[in-house]
Amino acid sequence: MSFLDRFPGAAAYDEHRRQLAASRVWREQALPELVCRSAKPMQELRLSPTGRSQLR
Repeated sequence: MSFLDRFPGAAAYDEHRRQLAASRVWREQALPELVCRSAKPMQELRLSPTGRSQLR
């Protein structure tokens, strides 16, 4: 299972993570269900454009 998301910067990503951590539904229902259904431990990969990237 994969999820992709895009944020305008590190601060926006950090705020998103803070909001998830504050969400009771996320902590008590959604996240445990995702962990239960996953065959492997979850891993988080953070990608960011390089200096030569056209995404900048």
